[in-house]
Amino acid sequence: MGRNTGAVNYAVGSASGNPINMYIHGGAVLSFFTFLFGLASTGNFDQAMGFLFDFYLAKLLPWPLDEAYLAQTLTEFFYSHAITIGVGIASASSRWWASY
Repeated sequence: MGRNTGAVNYAVGSASGNPINMYIHGGAVLSFFTFLFGLASTGNFDQAMGFLFDFYLAKLLPWPLDEAYLAQTLTEFFYSHAITIGVGIASASSRWWASY
């Protein structure tokens, strides 16, 4: 099995087998980017940490409550899950591909 085929198999297996791990991984990646974008937009480390803590504390709530807290509609709830899991799958699959 080649590197590209293995990465696709890893992504499909992660999405169908255990998406909760990809959700957690994606949440960590999104938290990091939230901090970077907060730092870039405010230019202040303290305010960027405030953005990060607001986002991360919302993620510390138990699984369905965190997304219900952040989302205002049911559609946003589903989009948020899809984006977070998608980011987790893309990040983990690219790390698998790079380490092969």
